Amino acid sequence: MTRCLLFLVAICSISCDRLGPLAAKFIPPLEAMNEEWAAKQMECAPPIATPAVHNCVVGRLSCGDTVEGYSGAGKARYGDRFFVGAKCTPMRQDYELAPEVNYRLKLPPDTEATVELISDCGDLDLYAFRWEHKSACPTAKHYDRILECEMDTTPRGGRVKLTSIQKPVNYLVGVDGKKGAIGNYRLSVQCRKYR
Repeated sequence: MTRCLLFLVAICSISCDRLGPLAAKFIPPLEAMNEEWAAKQMECAPPIATPAVHNCVVGRLSCGDTVEGYSGAGKARYGDRFFVGAKCTPMRQDYELAPEVNYRLKLPPDTEATVELISDCGDLDLYAFRWEHKSACPTAKHYDRILECEMDTTPRGGRVKLTSIQKPVNYLVGVDGKKGAIGNYRLSVQCRKYR
């Protein structure tokens, strides 16, 4: 009984701002109630050095890779019309103002990839769409040429699953922000053979 009372006194002496994050450490589902309570997995300042955008991409990804960057280093190419028209997401999220950062990912045959985004530093979203044109990237007007698209609009990160069957498949994997949001991010790609 004495331990319980001491615990309650300790809890009451902590301000509300600190109580939520502390409780979320011990009860992880509480993170879903308030994203600010979740433990940060990366530093938000200074911006992470990111390669210059070349033909709408900043680099290549392969199975097993993890990269970090700063979404503000990209260029604003896509918006709600593109993402809704390409069937990446059914609803508008106000993507017009934020720059995107894209990577090329070539999946080997018979592979399932899980691409994960961690974005503690801004409301950034993960998308990946199949795009077989290696020398050019789609513009906002090309949304009807996207063969398939996956998107996760979960706050602070998310994940998408991508597949190839008998032939390699090329994807553009990217990070975009809602309402002009920019920030540091981490992308990782884990693959497995499934046939």
